[in-house]
Amino acid sequence: MLQTSPLGLRASLLAVFGLLVAVAVGAAVALVAVTSAMSHQTAEMGVADGRMRSSLRTKAALLWFTRESDESASDPTPETIAAQATAKAELLADVQETRRLATPSRTVQLDSLVQRTHDYVALREQLQRQGLPVAEILRRGRPALGGVFTDLQHLVDADDAWARSVEASARSLDRTADAVAVAAAALLLAGFAATFVATERLLQRPVLALDEAMTRFGRGETTVRARLGGAREVREIATTFNDVADRLARQEQERMELLAGIAHDLRNPLTPMKMALLRFERGGEASAEAVDRLVTVFGKQVARLDAMIGDLLDAARAESGHLELQPRDVDLHSVVDDVVALYGPTSPKHRIEVHAPEGPLVVHADPLRIEQVLGNLVSNAIKYSPSGGLVALRLAKSDGQVGVEVCDEGIGVPEEERESIFEPFHRSGRSRQVAAGVGLGLSVSRKIAQAHGGALELLRIERGTTFRLTLPAAG
Repeated sequence: MLQTSPLGLRASLLAVFGLLVAVAVGAAVALVAVTSAMSHQTAEMGVADGRMRSSLRTKAALLWFTRESDESASDPTPETIAAQATAKAELLADVQETRRLATPSRTVQLDSLVQRTHDYVALREQLQRQGLPVAEILRRGRPALGGVFTDLQHLVDADDAWARSVEASARSLDRTADAVAVAAAALLLAGFAATFVATERLLQRPVLALDEAMTRFGRGETTVRARLGGAREVREIATTFNDVADRLARQEQERMELLAGIAHDLRNPLTPMKMALLRFERGGEASAEAVDRLVTVFGKQVARLDAMIGDLLDAARAESGHLELQPRDVDLHSVVDDVVALYGPTSPKHRIEVHAPEGPLVVHADPLRIEQVLGNLVSNAIKYSPSGGLVALRLAKSDGQVGVEVCDEGIGVPEEERESIFEPFHRSGRSRQVAAGVGLGLSVSRKIAQAHGGALELLRIERGTTFRLTLPAAG
């Protein structure tokens, strides 16, 4: 069954932010579209209102012209004649304005209005020139006047219907805009709510849980562990905390085992010393031979105790960064020869071989400390290959580095302990079964190598072990 990995904090925030941006942009686009449509409808309503006003002005101008014409026909004075001329000019101007506002679909109707208006004006002027009475003029001009009024009324009705349609469309768009605004607000609120929930689930709860676990761990509850949850980064922090807590727990267990091991190893030299002293006391008078045996036993066990205490002191100095060095130019050939001469006779079952190139291999180092490292490696090679075999030391120089490899055919090191064997007080399960010790040699040796600007690493683990000490070449 496939398991989906948790989203990272950045990806989660980007997803939520992208959702909010998409909602905001969509709402903005919708509102802009609706607003543009409403603006267009408003402009259409303005046009419709202008047409209606123009038609109504034309109707009023027609009535004014008719009245002024009646007064001029009944009392033709210069004033009434001038008033009729002014009313005529206004009427014709209003008719032309109404014609200017025409749409292509209303061109024929407005052309008819213009024509009928001019015909009516011409008829009234003709009847007035004939000197007919006002009543007769009204009777004869009534059909033409009625035609003009009919055309004007049709225009007003059409404009009114169009205005009502535009108004209804504007109201519909207004409702649509309200709906879009409400939907956008709801979606934004939902997005913010989702952001809050996501933040709480991805950050707040996991971080608070992690903080609680760290606080409890700091108070001494070493078994507490952080729950894995939330964003990937928070999970990684929780995982790191749990790993550190597990490692500290292991180190604490190893330290307790170390204390027990140190106590046991310190007692080991004391036991033969006590036994030798007891035999010496029971022997009555001290013979020279008994004294020599006692001195020999005490000397070996004191040397063993001194070596163990030296390892502990070196480990403490290395961990605190106060490892003392007295470097000088030294040829590694001589250091290796001293180590072989020291450890060669210790085990008849082992054969120690040295493979080195011609010429000096000079490094700037503390020869006693380097001898300590190589001695620890050779001693381990002998100790952890109890059935005997070859212990090989290979020297080489490459790229400004001088390397010494120490190889054995012993029990080897498990893959999972490839690096942990260099930790202070660490001893693998195999090594505990083969030989005693406190597990400080490799840790101190690596610190010594690093203090010289070099390195100590484990190379081969399939069969036996191969450690390589690397140091910078001198000059």
